[in-house]
Amino acid sequence: MKKIEKLIRRFKYIIHLFIALVGIVLIIIAKSFFSQTSGNMTYDVLISVGCGIVTTAIITLFLLAILPEDTEENAELTAWGLKRIYDERRTAIFPANKCPTEKLDYIAFGLKHFRSGRAYDAQLLKNIRKGLHLRILTLHPNSGFVRKQEKFENAVGLKEDILSLRNWVNTMRSKLGTTTKGSIELKFYDCIPLHFYCRADSQIWVGPYLPGVASNNVITYEFVVDSKGGKLYENAFQDYWEGKKNIHIVNEDNPILLGDQKLSIETVIKYFCSEMRKEDGADVIGVVVLFKEELKLRRTLFSCNKPNEERYNCHELNEGAVGKLIELNKSTTRALFFRDYANDISITFSRQGRKQGVKKIDFSIAPFKQDTDMSAILAAPIYADGNMIGAVTFDFNKLPSKYENSVNNLKSLPFNSSIDSNNILQSWFHMAESCAQIVTYMLGNEIEIYYTDLYEEEWKANE
Repeated sequence: MKKIEKLIRRFKYIIHLFIALVGIVLIIIAKSFFSQTSGNMTYDVLISVGCGIVTTAIITLFLLAILPEDTEENAELTAWGLKRIYDERRTAIFPANKCPTEKLDYIAFGLKHFRSGRAYDAQLLKNIRKGLHLRILTLHPNSGFVRKQEKFENAVGLKEDILSLRNWVNTMRSKLGTTTKGSIELKFYDCIPLHFYCRADSQIWVGPYLPGVASNNVITYEFVVDSKGGKLYENAFQDYWEGKKNIHIVNEDNPILLGDQKLSIETVIKYFCSEMRKEDGADVIGVVVLFKEELKLRRTLFSCNKPNEERYNCHELNEGAVGKLIELNKSTTRALFFRDYANDISITFSRQGRKQGVKKIDFSIAPFKQDTDMSAILAAPIYADGNMIGAVTFDFNKLPSKYENSVNNLKSLPFNSSIDSNNILQSWFHMAESCAQIVTYMLGNEIEIYYTDLYEEEWKANE
């Protein structure tokens, strides 16, 4: 049955033209084959029916042409309650003289555009005192997603906007007095940013956030509250407000502990640098470099103890001591490399399963031109998912006396000889390896936080 209905809708113009043609044929038959004298019933019937059919068909075709189609698709849109589409969110807002009187709900960030229209404040206060309930759901200003959203929109100042919103809410509350029938509430959440939402009495506006576009310039849709779409969004907001559907509502006074990747990594490498330096060495410079295999380049991402500001230089992937480290790791499961430039000594640490060894190798290389004051370098690989993705290096401008005391012995050793387990290099290699392993878990574009739920759930002392 539905197929027949769709077929009729699709060919409705042709069908009505065919009906009109039937009426014309009846008129032609009456004119051609029957007498037009008064009282000829057949002639009168054919003419009446034919003219009626033609007239009806013409009127129907005219109405079909000028009136909107009442199709299933349009009926579905009507049921969803889509009222209007705005190409910019800044235009999808109620005027100050039509401020809602019962409900005003928002999912947004700082509502800067709304708050900047100071004409709203007085009317909002008046309506809240009479019974308007204003609820705002926004990201916690210290959420890690705030910075991500700034990058997403290619904008800055989102945290400051949210803090300004909090101050605005507090100011509005202070002006309400004690006889207020309505309320103004602000809640914070900490998860992937939600869509924009505004419900003002019988109107609802919703819209996405688009990459590289400020939120005020994004397409926005208006729905009627009492509709399929309006109810869907209204119920969704209520669930968000109550912390359902995996929305992480954060108490305004609870701290959000943000990790600092740069500070964490540089603190770790600085600790190992100080352990290698000990009492009489100069500051050891710690550096973390990562690779881009497709470009055959490596770049400094983190460092400590450098005398000048870090410039995040790039080098050819296979250059220098790190290049030798990469070569060694192609043939060994795990290999570290030490190069004493001052005394022309090269030593490797290798690990094959439980077996490990330190030996002197026949390899000579000079430091980079900008590092001519460097006495030695120790490099350890950084692995992720079985692939070498970078390295941690320790640059010595002055070698500690404990190492200097072993130089003559190291020079006298033939190539491929094992190094005494009491040599300080053994300790350095183990420290460098441990440092690289720790740094590995601090790297990446994302950080998993396992303790959040444990921290925020109700705590009870063990009985």
